Amino acid sequence: MRYPLDETPTPDYLQRTDWNVRDSDGTLIVAHQPLTGGTAITERYAQRRGKPCLVVHPDDSAAAETTRRWIDAHGITVLNVAGPRESAGTGSYAVARRLLEAVLDGA
Repeated sequence: MRYPLDETPTPDYLQRTDWNVRDSDGTLIVAHQPLTGGTAITERYAQRRGKPCLVVHPDDSAAAETTRRWIDAHGITVLNVAGPRESAGTGSYAVARRLLEAVLDGA
């Protein structure tokens, strides 16, 4: 499968973050609150662009159902998923993957 991606002209993560928000129908942030660093910036970019943005707590047992309803309500077909960097040692990749699998299993 080929993904219709455009590479940013610079390695600046802020531009990549903004383009990910811009090029999606909505942004799902999987993170503990309060949001910090690039995760907080992602939420601000979504707000500035008027894009739907949902923040779910990784331990919320209702997160998959909440996310599914939010996706349906906003007609999202291209989803930007954001959260803390995996290198921060939070296990964020595994948490986000489990959530997305639960969302897709219930679709």
